[in-house]
Amino acid sequence: MANITLLPAARHDLDALWDSPIAKRNPSTADRLIRTIDQKLRLLVERPKLGTVRFRLAPGIRIFPIGNYNIFTDLSMPVLKSFHVLHSKSPKSQPLAPNP
Repeated sequence: MANITLLPAARHDLDALWDSPIAKRNPSTADRLIRTIDQKLRLLVERPKLGTVRFRLAPGIRIFPIGNYNIFTDLSMPVLKSFHVLHSKSPKSQPLAPNP
């Protein structure tokens, strides 16, 4: 597996980090967090089965934690897809299933 696709919701989640209170207080901390998330996404391309399987959400879904955030990925396709990057305390009422 050589690629990861950030679906629109994941891109939105990453963009939203810049609007977070952390980014407003300390932009360099937000920048570091986004770089760390990027590094972990690259790791997941190399080792896509890292993380915890979440069959309750949908087949092929895994969650990989990064500090207070979770990367949601979908392994059911030939290309690893990340469809959310959410704070671990975010409300889970929003749709977590991937949208193509």
